This record gives sequence, C-alpha cells and structure tokens, in this order.
Amino acid sequence: MVRSLAAFLCLVIAALGFSSCGTQTRIETTWKVPMYEGKPFGKIGVIAVMKKHQDSKAFELAAVDQFKKIGIEAVPGFSFFGPDTSLSQAELESRVKTTGADAVLIFKLIAVDKSRSYVPPTSYVVDGAPYMDWWDDPFWGYYTPFPYSYWGYWWPAYQVVSYPGYWVTNADYQVESALYRVSDSKLVWTAMSGTYDPKGNYDLGNSLVWTIIRQLEKDGLIKGAK
Repeated sequence: MVRSLAAFLCLVIAALGFSSCGTQTRIETTWKVPMYEGKPFGKIGVIAVMKKHQDSKAFELAAVDQFKKIGIEAVPGFSFFGPDTSLSQAELESRVKTTGADAVLIFKLIAVDKSRSYVPPTSYVVDGAPYMDWWDDPFWGYYTPFPYSYWGYWWPAYQVVSYPGYWVTNADYQVESALYRVSDSKLVWTAMSGTYDPKGNYDLGNSLVWTIIRQLEKDGLIKGAK
C-alpha cells in the first residue's frame, strides 16, 4: 500500500513537471548577503564549471530546462562564451550583459566521493516449481538431496535460480553554487550541495538545479516560481 502510494505520488510530481523521484540532491550549507533587499531576479545566466566542456554543456541545458518549468528565462553559458575559458573579467562581464540576464548562477564541481558496497549472492525458487510445498523452507528442500536418490538433488536443483554477488560503485557529487548580481558583479548567495549517484551530467543538473531553485525561491531571490 505504502509503495503504491509512493509510486503514485512520483507519477503526479513528474506530470506536474517537478523534480524526479530518482536522483536526489541535498543542500548542506547556504549563505546569503545579510539584510539583502534587492528585487528578485527574473533572468539567469547559468554557468557550469565541470571537468569537460561537454559535461558543462549538458549540465547547463538541464538547468535551463528546470528554470523554464517555473517560468524563469535562463541562458546557458556555452551560448555566450562557448568553450573559451581564457576570457578576461571585462570580456566575460560584457558577454553576460549582452544576454540581458540580471544574475549569474555558477555551479562548480568541487569533488566526487566514491564508495563501494558488496551485494551478496541471492537465490530464489522458480515460480511453479514442483514439490516446493514439501518443506517449511523450500530452499532447504531443493538444496538437500531426497533420501536414497541423487535424482532428488539433481532435478530440483534446476528449479533454483542463483545470482552471484557483485560490487556496486556509488558516487556523491559535491557542488558549490554561487549567485552573482550582474549590475555590480557582487556575490549575493551561495550553497554547498551533494547529489547521490546521478546518471550523468544532465541528470545531475536536473536534480541539483531543481533543489537550488526551491531554495532561491525560499530566500526570495528569484521571481516567477510556481
């Protein structure tokens, strides 16, 4: 009943265009300029600083999609400075201003913490296997030879399916997010977050940016959120 309800809620959330019930992001720390009284930002320039240009581009595309869902226009960084990472401060600020954005949100990958866990072997009796009701524990019955005949071990053994154990590697992505005001290039807000085991940089962007959007809305820094 509980699992069915959870699955139903996930479908409803997805249908409404909200964050998926899969990859999850947690915000660990946040900071905001004390006594900030500026207007909420309405157009955001999004810059992702990842290991490779294509990683940054995938993240930025996901970020733009998430902002679009709440009615806020966002401009991906690759559209106004491409793969050029040697721009001077004046050049970068000039390119940002040409987009009409009133804020720049920069995402920087800080670290990827990896861990390994072992999943032990598992076995189960095939549905409809004969004689499985002979013993209180069907696994005991199928793994223990029937008295006086090796057939009792050989034939029922085919009714048990076994999966070997294996190792699973998981990754926790630590990302710093920083929001700057375009008018004076000042830092307004920043956060540290962790995203557990995303399925690629677009997935990372979807989960992380949606979480950041909700925090920015709560802090009164963006407008148009629904």
